[in-house]
Amino acid sequence: MDSEAGVQVGYRVARAEATRLEGSVYNVFSAGQCWHWFDGRSAAREAHRLLRAGGTMLICHFDWLPLPGSVAEVAETVILRHNPQWGGAGGSGMYPQWAADVAGAGFSGIETFSYDVDVTYTHEAWRAAPGPAPAWLLP
Repeated sequence: MDSEAGVQVGYRVARAEATRLEGSVYNVFSAGQCWHWFDGRSAAREAHRLLRAGGTMLICHFDWLPLPGSVAEVAETVILRHNPQWGGAGGSGMYPQWAADVAGAGFSGIETFSYDVDVTYTHEAWRAAPGPAPAWLLP
């Protein structure tokens, strides 16, 4: 896919908190859909070490919002019925601790923004399976 886009990317497997890569040489450190898995403070320090002066750190996250009447709200209700200790309920899509992680690592000029987008799923797309939806799933 990289070659189709006309770019060449070198991939490495390492912990975000301790990559063992050379420091102060990268222009961008990006983390998409993964920051919640890291020790944020340590990963931010490692990002700061890796970036050259003027480098950019980017954390992106796509989240569900359990707004009243939404599928996400219903899904959370079902999950909590079967797993009352689940800590993922009631999210707002905002994670201020991530900004604190980054600030604590020495970054400045920190900006955050969010926007909402409606995502519509068909029965097939939701299940990631071809064919008709089961009767219990139909309205």
